[in-house]
Amino acid sequence: MKRVSECALAFNQSLIKDLTGVPATNKKQLETAKKALQEVIQKDLTARQQELIYLYYYKQLNNRQIANYLHLDETTVSRTLKRARNNIYKSLHIYFDYIYLRLGEDS
Repeated sequence: MKRVSECALAFNQSLIKDLTGVPATNKKQLETAKKALQEVIQKDLTARQQELIYLYYYKQLNNRQIANYLHLDETTVSRTLKRARNNIYKSLHIYFDYIYLRLGEDS
């Protein structure tokens, strides 16, 4: 299994919103979010968290399928995904608050 840092995730607006809590509404915002998200996934998540994020978002497996595939308890998968999402959100929260607040001021 390749780690997320070695794979190209299929990014889209719903993925960015799900992992960051902030919608990307234009191409520039989406590209900025992609780069920031990739960096956070690579630097701030454990190898297990990266693997589960990859399986859930890129391979589009549900928690039960991931648990069966990795021979883990479904609760462990759910808990680990939740921690990964929380880590991503915490890492990007201040950055995106600043970016979107500033974009709002420019309007």
